[in-house]
Parts: sequence; structure tokens; C-alpha cells
Amino acid sequence: MRSLFLPAIIALSCFGIFQPRCVASVERGARIFVPKVHPAHGDLTESDFKQLADACFTTIARKWTTTLQGKPGISDGEYAARAASVGLSVMKFQGGLVDAKDKTDQTINRNGIATRYSRPQSLFAWQILTDQIVAYAKLSKSHPNIEGVNLDFEIYDRNKTDGFCESYDDRTFRDFYASMGRDAPNPLPAPKDRQQYLIRQQMYQMYIGYQIDLIAKRAAALRKAIDAINPKFQIGIYGWGVLVPPIIHALATPQAPALILSAMTYGRSVYSNAFASGYDAERPDDEALKWSLETVQKEIAAAHERYDNVIYLAGHYPQSPGPKDQYKFTAKQAFQSAAFGEGYWIWTDWKAPKPWTNKREWYDAMMDYFGKANAALDAKNWKWAENEPPTVK
Repeated sequence: MRSLFLPAIIALSCFGIFQPRCVASVERGARIFVPKVHPAHGDLTESDFKQLADACFTTIARKWTTTLQGKPGISDGEYAARAASVGLSVMKFQGGLVDAKDKTDQTINRNGIATRYSRPQSLFAWQILTDQIVAYAKLSKSHPNIEGVNLDFEIYDRNKTDGFCESYDDRTFRDFYASMGRDAPNPLPAPKDRQQYLIRQQMYQMYIGYQIDLIAKRAAALRKAIDAINPKFQIGIYGWGVLVPPIIHALATPQAPALILSAMTYGRSVYSNAFASGYDAERPDDEALKWSLETVQKEIAAAHERYDNVIYLAGHYPQSPGPKDQYKFTAKQAFQSAAFGEGYWIWTDWKAPKPWTNKREWYDAMMDYFGKANAALDAKNWKWAENEPPTVK
């Protein structure tokens, strides 16, 4: 591992990544924790916030606003105040898609199946999203440790598509033809046949481009609304699909770089159906850490080639398959992503990974080890990860 780190150490000086807790914005070197692991989802106690601060995270991204008991959670202002009391910045982590108001506004995927979500360019959906984000941006004026919102564009379960991508609903199909001054085919092809119909007509890329242009306009309007309140308010983007890039382009500014939240390095290998739970639980630490760092650095280069004003934050998942102390591997991954990349974010779940039976014990052990990893970052001990013993199989 020694030879792997040396080139990155030389390049590190251009990043200027290290900062005190509660930074003025989410910058390179950020350490974001999404506390979905807590029993109360988003409502952390004062001691929970202190534990995260003692572990030297910089930002906490609130995932939920209600407790497991279904009772109203603490307000966003109170949440931000609790975080600020221990020097933590705050973001939200919420869906970037909105449920359709009726069947005429539903996204239809390439297989002709209706999803629960509004059409990608729906004015109804973008107005709801804008109202939610603008309200949080307004709150950041009285709670300056509120940094922004992370938007999740992954399409889940039965609604699955090719990520956040084009819709084949009747309205969009007809509007596409009208945008060119042409009549739509009559009768319309069946929804499940529309993608292939467009391909045969050599209009498929035009159809996607039509929706990309509309998405870019909607996202630009959102950025304009945010800038009127707080030009430093940042947006993070998680997810993939042909309609994600125009959103990143529109929401990234010099004052508020967009955060690209990747999930490429959740485990010891890239996600694959070849492995149980999608990840290789047996890959040795040294090999897996080398793969992770190389993947992160390639993704960073690709992100900056494609976009201006972005920060690539590698995603890591401590509950991915592995030995009992898999969280130690994740902490070493995260150390590398901050030391030799642009920072990281940690996704968690509300279960204890096998073979742990007590979630609190697992969580405390994880926080203690992340504290060591982050302290090594602050001490600029670049060899910390390679000098730590491998996780136990």
C-alpha cells in the first residue's frame, strides 16, 4: 500500500481539505454521516450529537423527521441547534422525486409500467421540491450551520427504472411531438412499445434530449430560487440516470459547489449480483482498499472532467457484508477518501450487521473507531490506514 499512497500525498496540497468542525460550507474533506441507524431515525439526542462530534465528523445529514412511534419529531431548527451546540454542520437527505398527483402525471418506465412518481419535468413536482428546499434555505439564515440538502434520485422497488430517466407517459409523448410542430402518431404506440418505436424512427435521442432540456430549466429555476435566499446553500445529488447530469450542472455554482454523492464504494468491491447481498464479503483488506481508492480517484477525475464547481464525496456503508469488525474496514476506506480524495459520506441502516446482536454495542464500537480514523486525518497521519491491522475474518 505504501507505493499507492505516495502520489496522492504529493497531490494533497492542492486540495486544502482539512477544516475545523462546523465549516462555512461543505468543502473538500467533508465527513458526512447519515444517521439512519438511530432508532428514532432523525431525532438524535444531545448525547448522540456529541458522540458524532467527538468522532470528528463535520456534517450530519438528517434522513427522517419523525420517530419510529409515529409522533412528530423535533423541528429542523431544534435539530440544527443541537448540532450547532457541538460544532456540527447539518444537511437534509431527502427524495428528489415527488409522488404523482394523478395518473396523468405519472412516470411510465421503458417497459410501460407506471411508477408512483411524477413525470421528471412535472411543474407540479418541481414546485413541491422547490418549496421544500427554499423553506430549508430560509431556515439557514437563522441557523447558519444548515449547509444544504442532499437529494436522492434512486428509483426503488416496483418503481424501478434506469435510474432517474425519461418517461414514456402519454402527456410527455404528445408534448414531445408538439415541441417539434408535429402531430403525435395516432393511435399512440402502447407505452411498453414507445422506446422501440422512437428508436425505429431515429428519434430516441431527440426524445431524451427534449426531457433533458426541460429538467435543466426546472433545476435552473430551483437554483435561482435558492440564490435569492442563500447563494451558499448547497445541493448534494445521489443517484444515477440520464436526467441526473443536467441537474448537477444547473445546481452547481462557484459559491455553492454541488456534492456528487457516490455509492460506488459501499463495500469491498463494486456491487454485483454475483455476490450474496451484492458485495464480496471475503475480499482481503489490502486488495479492497487499493480498489476503493483507485475507484474514488478515477471517479473524481471523471467528475471534474464533466462538471464545473462540484465536490465528489465517496460513499461508504459500514453494514456491508464482511467480518464482525467490517466497520473498521469502512473507516479505513473513509480515511483514504478524505486524505487522498475529496471527502466522504457514510450511509447507515437501522439494523445491526451480522453477527452483531446489539445495535448499540455495534454503533458505539463503530463511532470509537471512526474517531481514531478522523483524528488521524486531523493529525495528517497519512499512513494511518495502511498501518492498522486488517479486519478479522
